[in-house]
Amino acid sequence: QLMTMRSGLPDILPLRYFVGAQFSSRIPSEQDFINVVKKTKLKFNPGEKFGYSNIGYSLLGIVIGRIDGKSWADSLKSRILVPFGMVNTEVEGVEPTKPPGLATGLLPLKFPLGSGTLFVPLPHWNYSMIKGAGGIVSTVHDLYLWNRKLSHRAENDPSWAKEYFPRGTPSDENYAYGWFWSDFQVSDGRKIPIRSHSGEDPGYCSSNSRLHGGEVYVI
Repeated sequence: QLMTMRSGLPDILPLRYFVGAQFSSRIPSEQDFINVVKKTKLKFNPGEKFGYSNIGYSLLGIVIGRIDGKSWADSLKSRILVPFGMVNTEVEGVEPTKPPGLATGLLPLKFPLGSGTLFVPLPHWNYSMIKGAGGIVSTVHDLYLWNRKLSHRAENDPSWAKEYFPRGTPSDENYAYGWFWSDFQVSDGRKIPIRSHSGEDPGYCSSNSRLHGGEVYVI
């Protein structure tokens, strides 16, 4: 249900939890996060319908780490980053330090009467408390390596692809296992399936798409 967004959990925890963590002298632990989730009211009964939830991603990250007996960051590193050669990708740690080379996030502030827009640099916030829902810093090239690795595995192992890349249904907003599905119609009338996902935080946005059945990625 977490993988298919049918858990009933809301999208995010109350903003006060995230903002409070930035100014606290102690970074919330995994158990702190779980305790807050336990007190969070469900939007609907688990399994009843689709409801996108970043909290679900956070819990999945915690589950993976506990299965491996490691932190979420160390699990991601040993399972994906090192084997895939993604040397310019990292998960933010417990200290609110800005990774070297990180692009500065800008917040647009529009002046009244259409007199212009001022882009204000944002402070670097700590995303470590949200685990699998974000806080990963990467590059276009590393994301290309990740896409290519998944594509090659899917091509060489159809049973694996069928299990891990199920196509989402309209009742689930065409979402399944981390991907939204759609069809791209080419000039000859064919429709090519596309898997994609996007995300954003204040000052930043990202998008990753892959045309199914070929090595065409848009990052």
